[in-house]
Amino acid sequence: MKMAKARNYSTVLFAAYPTEYDGAWESLNGLFSQFDHVVSKSTLNLPVANDMGMDDRVLTHMVVDYLEKQGHQDKNFFMVIIWNNLHIPFLVTEDYVDPPNASNEEIEAARYLNSLSITDKNLKTVMNKLKEKDLLDDTLVVFSSDHGESPSVGKPRVYAPNVRVIGSPLWFRIPQGMLSPKEKEILAYNTKYGTVSNLDIVPTVADILGWATVEQMYQGSVDTVHGQSLLEPVKKERIISGYQGRPFIQPCDMNHAFLANSTHVVWFRPGGYIEMEVSEEGNHAYLKERISKVSEEEMKKWLGELSKYECLVQTWWIY
Repeated sequence: MKMAKARNYSTVLFAAYPTEYDGAWESLNGLFSQFDHVVSKSTLNLPVANDMGMDDRVLTHMVVDYLEKQGHQDKNFFMVIIWNNLHIPFLVTEDYVDPPNASNEEIEAARYLNSLSITDKNLKTVMNKLKEKDLLDDTLVVFSSDHGESPSVGKPRVYAPNVRVIGSPLWFRIPQGMLSPKEKEILAYNTKYGTVSNLDIVPTVADILGWATVEQMYQGSVDTVHGQSLLEPVKKERIISGYQGRPFIQPCDMNHAFLANSTHVVWFRPGGYIEMEVSEEGNHAYLKERISKVSEEEMKKWLGELSKYECLVQTWWIY
């Protein structure tokens, strides 16, 4: 965001979540306060639609109103939209009915998919408004999530039989002429097959827009886990790291840490660690063993990646 502000962009946040926290989530307040303009459950004082967020559809209407006005202005904007309805209890459409004679797990999955359709419609609404205001062909759009979801969405993450939490969605819509054919090819391959991280989003955006190289972004920073531009090939042997917990609260707690490469995910837990094998498509991981049989030599290599830093810095948080 600092790079956007330095180039005189308007910075705006639309969040279905609160943007004023106490306690464990308080560390996020400083992040939210950096935006020029904030619209959120906190600023609107609206009721919750699920665990802690307002109705995403209301938020989307406000995004549309902003874009309606933005179409008559010359100033560039940097916008972040945080939707929330895919949290239990799932926000469902007014015509939704639970499937008959279904198990609790099947009902939960049906509600999740219905809620997902609301997110699809919200995204379509925003994209259509960008197009209507002749902004779409001048706007870089990035879509992602803090984590994926396991098939039994109500079960504890990580311990479910088929864990998909590592496979977060990530796609870019890039205006014509911003990338060479080779860059497009590399980006498409990386986002579909590469071992990539949330930390790669900002370096990739900065590279696409010509704002900064990765080296310029991290100059002088030796104790931070760096992302990389996804316009460059991702090394097959790349190892990424993260942890499960509230944001920025337990980054040094190895009992909540995980490591991942293109073939395996290792979750660290008291008394051992859990190993999972990544599918050939790279979109989810199957539980392999509770106590891993990864060789001691291989584990030393993985742990060596963490020893470069005083603390484990998140790539995802999964909570």
